[in-house]
Amino acid sequence: MKLFKKVSAMVVSLLMALAMMVPVAAVGTGSITVNNTGNESKYEYLQVIKANPKKSTGWEIVAGKDILIDELGASDEQDAITKFIAATNDSSKIKKIVAKLSELDGFNDFGESKNKVDGLSEGFYVVRVVDKDATYTYSPMAASIGFSNKNRTVDLNAKKQKNQVVKTTTDKDHAVQNGDEVSYTVTVKVPFISPTKQANKVFNVIDTLKGAEYVTDSVEIVYGDDGVVDSSKATFANGEDGSKVMTVDLKDLIDENNSNAGKTVTITYKAKVTTENDEVTNTATADHGSDSKYDGTTIDLFAGKIVVTKVDNEDESKKLANAKFTLSKGNDVLTFKTVTKEAGTVEYVYTPGEGSSELVSDANGKIIIKGLGKGTYSLKETEAPEGYSLIEKAKDITLGEGIDDSNPVDDEFTIGYKFANTKVGSLPETGGIGTTIFTVGGCAIMVAAAALFFMNKKKHEK
Repeated sequence: MKLFKKVSAMVVSLLMALAMMVPVAAVGTGSITVNNTGNESKYEYLQVIKANPKKSTGWEIVAGKDILIDELGASDEQDAITKFIAATNDSSKIKKIVAKLSELDGFNDFGESKNKVDGLSEGFYVVRVVDKDATYTYSPMAASIGFSNKNRTVDLNAKKQKNQVVKTTTDKDHAVQNGDEVSYTVTVKVPFISPTKQANKVFNVIDTLKGAEYVTDSVEIVYGDDGVVDSSKATFANGEDGSKVMTVDLKDLIDENNSNAGKTVTITYKAKVTTENDEVTNTATADHGSDSKYDGTTIDLFAGKIVVTKVDNEDESKKLANAKFTLSKGNDVLTFKTVTKEAGTVEYVYTPGEGSSELVSDANGKIIIKGLGKGTYSLKETEAPEGYSLIEKAKDITLGEGIDDSNPVDDEFTIGYKFANTKVGSLPETGGIGTTIFTVGGCAIMVAAAALFFMNKKKHEK
């Protein structure tokens, strides 16, 4: 009997010793709080690993077992947990695993407290945030409660990026003229793309330009602090509405670890202004899939217009056709191409170094000159309408006064100028009744003086 008691005591002691050798997670609960999110965000969590004292590691995988085994090259569940704990210092590996786990079903809502969930059992969790307005994209996050650490309260700062393309230009007053080269900068952040969707990954920046042409060899693309993308990733095409379209393919920046997610991509380029309608419209947007369009940014630039009206000096309601002019800016005589509108109206569009310098008034006495920048222009008549005298002195016209960087233009800027001619043989008028009254008055004085002279002469002879 005594021997039996001794053997039993030894067995119990041995079992107690063996039990102490098996890792058993401490019993307890914890909480997860997510910060740095938008007001309209949805918070969800999924427990991946939980405590199980019957397992050799003291833990078991309850979601995504195949993912952990495959990604860690493990032989079974317990080997995967051991290797997962060892890999917690390898951020790129953990990011990849968490990204794949975030695509699983079975996520739970945080509940009424929105960004905080309490009463969670010990283990490893994946947390994801979804912006209901699709303004931001959030990277999935990992949280450990009593797993590989002693933490019971976990605070996470969400990593988010705004689904938006930002565009700027060096032309701060937004006033341009044809022939100008304008510099643009487009910035966008590399999106997070789930590894399960990377087989058909997409990340394009689409830039649409109207009223200008891309200087194709001016494109430069950088990301992060010093990453450079080959400019050949930018391709060019013609839009159906006459626009020019540049597409920059950036999908190569997305790898299975999402190592570039959140980095800023900066695209700079130049465009040459060629507008016929005194406006340059430029819009940039991006997408990383059919359901992931970014908000775009539009920048409008504007050219100026001079409208000359040729009239009869004595009757301004009479418009004069076929008057010919040149327009200069500084020492340069400007050249133009003619554009005929639907109503038959002819417009002269400034084309530096191309076209003709001759401007001709139409049947309504109009000369519409477009594509001009700010500054003072000199309008000179080179041939008067038939039956009218040539005005030899050039007239100065200032366009875009008051437009500067602190007061940018938000529409086309125009100035009108009335150019009056006098009929051949008529005395020129400069306003009012001109010199006619002085001529008539002078003749009257001369007649009166002659009459007085003869009257005085006859008087002396008597």
